[in-house]
Amino acid sequence: MFAVKAVKDALVLNKVKPVIYTVGSPTEQVDRLEELYIYLFNSEDSRTQGRKEFNNYWILPKWK
Repeated sequence: MFAVKAVKDALVLNKVKPVIYTVGSPTEQVDRLEELYIYLFNSEDSRTQGRKEFNNYWILPKWK
């Protein structure tokens, strides 16, 4: 079972909004659904820039 979700609050990478699919099983609990974010870039350079933006967005704190 899957459903397509609205993209209004999704992370935009290099001016590309993702298509979001919600995936789950009818036998699982509703709170255990998983979301797949799929980005379709026009070129390899566009994808590379999107990856850099993603990596900068998810910077983890350094351990002391």
